[in-house]
Amino acid sequence: MDLTAAVDVIRAPLGEILPRLSDALSEAIPHRALAELSGNCQHSPFKTHGHPPGDPGSAITTVEMAALAPSARAEGSRQGRARMAGPRCPFWPCTATPPRRARCSSSS
Repeated sequence: MDLTAAVDVIRAPLGEILPRLSDALSEAIPHRALAELSGNCQHSPFKTHGHPPGDPGSAITTVEMAALAPSARAEGSRQGRARMAGPRCPFWPCTATPPRRARCSSSS
């Protein structure tokens, strides 16, 4: 990801972060979907973007994401396989701590 793309993702309104991140990562990390489980946004704590790996109409669930949360919080980065929207597929969990002043947007 080039720095211009990183700045675009960082400056995006909350409702546009996943689509912009998906675009920025698309060449380096081919993927079909991104999902976010946020502990600091009561309005919309779970967001997805893209096409889940399962059958048409399937969806990544909060239960699946919550099961991966400990992997995201572990030190370092790892890749693995997990059940997402039905089938087991590759995943890359990561975590970020928002700045104290970050606020959830109802337009997400």
